Amino acid sequence: MRRPSKGRPRYACRDRHICELRDIPLEGGAIFEKALIYHQMVGKCYRPLHDSVPYGAGSQNNRIHPCASGSFHIGGCECAYTACLVYLVSSYTTGHAGPVYVYNKRLHVVDSIQSRTGFLHIRVLGGRRCVNTPLNRKQYHKLGGARPVTIWGQGRIRLVAIDIDYTLIGSDLKISDATKRAIGAAIDAGSIITLATGRMYRAAVPFAEELGIDAPLITYDGALVKTARTQEVYWHKPIPLEDAGVILAHLESLGFHINVYVDDELYVASLNEQARHYMAHVNVVANPVENLLEFLNRPPTKLLMMAEPETVDKLLPELERKFGDRSHVARSLPSYIEFTGKGVTKGSALAGLSEHLGIPKDGVMAIGDSENDISMLSYAGIGVAVNNARDSVKEAADYVADGISGDGVAEAIYRFVLGS
Repeated sequence: MRRPSKGRPRYACRDRHICELRDIPLEGGAIFEKALIYHQMVGKCYRPLHDSVPYGAGSQNNRIHPCASGSFHIGGCECAYTACLVYLVSSYTTGHAGPVYVYNKRLHVVDSIQSRTGFLHIRVLGGRRCVNTPLNRKQYHKLGGARPVTIWGQGRIRLVAIDIDYTLIGSDLKISDATKRAIGAAIDAGSIITLATGRMYRAAVPFAEELGIDAPLITYDGALVKTARTQEVYWHKPIPLEDAGVILAHLESLGFHINVYVDDELYVASLNEQARHYMAHVNVVANPVENLLEFLNRPPTKLLMMAEPETVDKLLPELERKFGDRSHVARSLPSYIEFTGKGVTKGSALAGLSEHLGIPKDGVMAIGDSENDISMLSYAGIGVAVNNARDSVKEAADYVADGISGDGVAEAIYRFVLGS
């Protein structure tokens, strides 16, 4: 470790920590934005400390320093714990603004923070994981507004999967110029951008063309993965015909509108109000066949049932219990229940695609708003929910964007892909 230089005290190190924990003066109007204090071995000792601590000459409010008891003071408040996570504003000592981790009498620069599978994982520079502590993700989201931050800086995220409806686009069905600029900047930085949607392949391609991407598109909730320009099929996993027939017969008995998707064509019993509304939304023409059950003689890529949101709330658990051994059942939009092959989800498709591309999941980010996005948010190294997402999606996400739809997409890209 080098001695501090004259005029500007600074400690440096080559590996995992930036300085020994001693009286460390910090520059600026506040030591930190948030401090998350916890005991390493006790999973329920999580609490925010202060939003900020004012700087005062000769005060302990601008210092992190050790105590004789083996704990430490931070911002003039003694912490009777052995570790803490601090969001620094700026520091003469470190020349660092962002999260640092006080542990084992050293101040570490944080490389990544994740709240996954009920645990908080903090990894410091040098690659060492210092903490693997039980954490309730919902509780962590409520800690003074502090959210998990995964990956700081440019170059770590190599694959970004973006849901289309109410994530990439809003109710106007258009991609904003700001979102286009963010996606273009990510592509220029070397990241692969793909779309992950419950839409048909033919209904997703226009958005890919508008964005100028030719990555494999995840469509039909993961059942079909196919490139936009070259139309190369990576895989197609339809619902087995026998299982589809059983599901379709039950749905018809309930009397709701049903969409059947075969070979990237849409089939309906009749061009009723629901069919026309769906056609306008996705800009695809449906084929009326009168009797869907008699028509179905090939495995469909997906089935979709439409009902009022209150009816979907009631029916979804029942359909999951009844057909969970035959199909993956999920809600996409508030009035849609979608059926794909067993184990076929956006998450499983994203996992297969990232493996095919040789990208570890820590290098993957997924952005979504609906319940059928939860599987890919859970798989990705960074799962982002836009601000208009359902509460269940926000709870599953690693980060909740301040922006809605396309603004949230741009925010996530600038923060996690471009590091700005």
